[in-house]
Amino acid sequence: MGALQKVMEGVMINSLSNVRLSMVEQPKSLLLADEAGVLVEAEVGKEFRVQGIANWALGRDEKVLITGQALEGVSPADPHFTRVKDLEMCDIIIDALAIPAEAQKSINDGSHLDGLGNATAESAWGDLENLIAGLFSGGLGDSVAIERNKDQTTTDATLTRHTIPAILPTGVGAAPLPSSMDNLDPSTLASGELPFRKIFFLDDTLCDHTLPATVAKNNNILVIKRGDCSFNDKLGNIPSFAPDATSLQLVVVLSVPEAEPEGHIGELIRPLLDKVQLTPSGLERRHPIAMVMVDGSTDSAGMFRRAASSIASFDARGKLKQESRSSELEHGAPGLGVKRRYWYESMGVPIGNLIVV
Repeated sequence: MGALQKVMEGVMINSLSNVRLSMVEQPKSLLLADEAGVLVEAEVGKEFRVQGIANWALGRDEKVLITGQALEGVSPADPHFTRVKDLEMCDIIIDALAIPAEAQKSINDGSHLDGLGNATAESAWGDLENLIAGLFSGGLGDSVAIERNKDQTTTDATLTRHTIPAILPTGVGAAPLPSSMDNLDPSTLASGELPFRKIFFLDDTLCDHTLPATVAKNNNILVIKRGDCSFNDKLGNIPSFAPDATSLQLVVVLSVPEAEPEGHIGELIRPLLDKVQLTPSGLERRHPIAMVMVDGSTDSAGMFRRAASSIASFDARGKLKQESRSSELEHGAPGLGVKRRYWYESMGVPIGNLIVV
């Protein structure tokens, strides 16, 4: 493979050896909400745009993709080409159970909706998830715990990998991601080998009830829905716990369409944690919990459900009803990882169309 490769988005750089980049400085613009909530284009500073690589001219909308291997020889102290961690966006990497052929066919032809009448898309997906889980585990039934013993493990169950953009919160209550998520690129790991396998999917907004302490102590990832209360209130309903490798590392908030602000459907707006994190007893949390928000559309929610080791909801009396699923397959298990994003700057000015892959 040569140093330069033409791809759909623009140009891929596989080696920086003897490669010259020519750049032009231009205004940097973002779509921001005005006082009326209308998105308008606003100039927020300056940025560089790579307009040529060697003798290869780039169009205004073309991107420059650069591999990690190509960056290995770049000095981290070089002021002309400095790597900066993105503190606003990251990527969630998920290994989820693949949808079986029978269930995929029902999605494609719409047969899973037959007889559902006026059911919502969410409830229809829930029915389909039960079908999927049943195909893998031999039937869900009504039991609280669902376990597959090892000699009954479905050997033809497979995993599919998904990448979901996630936005980090801001404000005094925002906690940094754990170092275990900062120092590992999960996209380099084999399927079924992602680091966080205890994923608790709570089909609730976590506004009206306090989560049992065992959930925070025994699970790595908590997935909840957006809406009904503030982000601070949601985190305030998680009991205090001693942080370690087996306890809660991250809360993932699904921005479901019904909870998104009017005029911002399908957009990830950065969550604001405007107060310090508190425990359910009202005390300041000694070890704040990291949080991200992701798109909560049916497809994205389905990925988290198919990767979850537990799926739960509160009943009318506030009691947690939980379904625990054995996640071990013949090769690996469903799981989750966090991939940090970076950009490059030259003399303190971001290079807007340069992307590290």
